[in-house]
Amino acid sequence: MATPLRLWKIFNIESSMTSISTRPLLSIVIPTKNRYETLLPTLDALLDNIVGSSYEIVVQDNSDNPDAAESYLRKRPDARVQYAHRADFISIVENTEEALSRARGEYITFIGDDDLVAPNILDFVQRFHARDIDAVIYAPAYYWWPSIRFMTPTRYHQPGAFWYSLSTSTAERHIDTAAELNHVISQGAVALFDLPRVYHGLVRRRVLEAIKTRSGHYVNGASPDMALAIATALEVSSHVKIDTPLTVYGASKNSGGGWTAAQTHFGKIDEQPHLPQYTKDLWSKRLPPIWSEHTIYPQTAIEVMRFMGLPDTLDYGAFYASMLVNEPHLRRYVLPFACRFLAQSPQRAVHLAAIAFKKFIGRLRRYLRIRVTGLPFEIWIFGTPDACMKHLAERNRPSRK
Repeated sequence: MATPLRLWKIFNIESSMTSISTRPLLSIVIPTKNRYETLLPTLDALLDNIVGSSYEIVVQDNSDNPDAAESYLRKRPDARVQYAHRADFISIVENTEEALSRARGEYITFIGDDDLVAPNILDFVQRFHARDIDAVIYAPAYYWWPSIRFMTPTRYHQPGAFWYSLSTSTAERHIDTAAELNHVISQGAVALFDLPRVYHGLVRRRVLEAIKTRSGHYVNGASPDMALAIATALEVSSHVKIDTPLTVYGASKNSGGGWTAAQTHFGKIDEQPHLPQYTKDLWSKRLPPIWSEHTIYPQTAIEVMRFMGLPDTLDYGAFYASMLVNEPHLRRYVLPFACRFLAQSPQRAVHLAAIAFKKFIGRLRRYLRIRVTGLPFEIWIFGTPDACMKHLAERNRPSRK
């Protein structure tokens, strides 16, 4: 029998679910585990700085000991925080699934426990809601928490650095979602590109419900951000992009961003406790069994397409090319798979080489551009997420139309 949820401050969810008029406009969903050193300051920063009241923060906690969270909520009770703790071990996919199942908002965004949200996000969400837009993506901002450590610190990569794009706009660009999904698959599904997304994006609740009706779950793959992006792309009717950050990617010592900064963001699949068991059991024989940013996305794409009743059309040549160029520290794992692929499909050798060359040139151009002009961000140093939020409130200027 499943372990029951240990709940704290859940405010009449069942009755609220039955009435659209009582739903908040926005649900900010935060799955978390054993990271109260970032979760609790993040909650403070959101509650103290988001303008308006039509939102909820859904915290789904799988921490070993919830005492710190429950103490926090006793000291700061707030009807906008919907907190639940589950004591038995579950994967990040299951934790995210439960978090999304509790979200009541008309729109939903999913962030990490060290990420932030623009203080005026509700102004934007109201605009999208009035125009019946299903999904919104945007150019995010970035915040490196003071706890983070870099192998090679720079002006951009240092503790407390906050990045805000040099070029922002609230103008909407409509995206052909089907074409974008085809592009992602043709590139080996190594990145989200401009897919609609719940993770650091906005998606209407009805889209998520359509995904669950079709597949049985909201999250149908090992990486929740890619799984939700592909599934959402199959269900949305309207999808736009703006160049104003509505959320902030945070990176702290024990986050994925922190591991990347320290160059430790990879490992054997069997040694990743956060992955669901079905991913380990059914890991694609065409992907090296190494967990990294480049392998977990295509594995997830394969899983989602299977759950959604679609064939595997992933371009594996593009995947190998991207791995060889962008993750050179993993080449010893990738080369046997790339060689086997070419032995089985020798006619694809030119295609793989062309993609690898194109990616190498693109990587070189980015490197040279950064060396000459720097990254396209304004940089500030903030010691707390609250200071970051207050600065962001001054930067974002939503359109009133």
